[in-house]
Amino acid sequence: DKIFFRKRYDYYKTIQTISRSIASIVHLDSLYELLVTTIKQEMRVKEASLYIRNGDGNYLLVHKKSARSNTISFHSSNYIVHELNMHKKIIIASDLKLNKDAFSYIPLISEDALIGFLSIGEKLSGEPFYQEDIYLFDTLAHQAVIGIQKSHSLKSSEDKIEEMKTVSDVGRII
Repeated sequence: DKIFFRKRYDYYKTIQTISRSIASIVHLDSLYELLVTTIKQEMRVKEASLYIRNGDGNYLLVHKKSARSNTISFHSSNYIVHELNMHKKIIIASDLKLNKDAFSYIPLISEDALIGFLSIGEKLSGEPFYQEDIYLFDTLAHQAVIGIQKSHSLKSSEDKIEEMKTVSDVGRII
């Protein structure tokens, strides 16, 4: 495993590439795909999943790159969700003394609220996550939040425009 995955990723190139891509993506599904795919490929991890908070305050799986089945949702009272909400920092599986196949979690924070998180499996090489990896996770999380906020704002604007067109059409009929 270590022989095949020896090459390290280029931290700065990854940030630059994903930042440019996020700036051009307007649809949430495309953004979710970009985030999960980038993390899985560039970080060379076994699996990656993205969970986003729904209207009930629970976190639903919106995209995954994984061979095994992931948890479909996390209740707002879940231990991991609680820890991400309380500390608002990355949880590395090895820090929790969990089993070898445990995930690490990257919070997506907007206006001091947890809007979602990335669930990351171990590296293909079996190596631990280094400080450089954690910096990249953190930067990608901030970029993701910006992209998610932008996409939500655009969707809201599109909905308002559509509503105004409908009202205008009704006004012309009357």
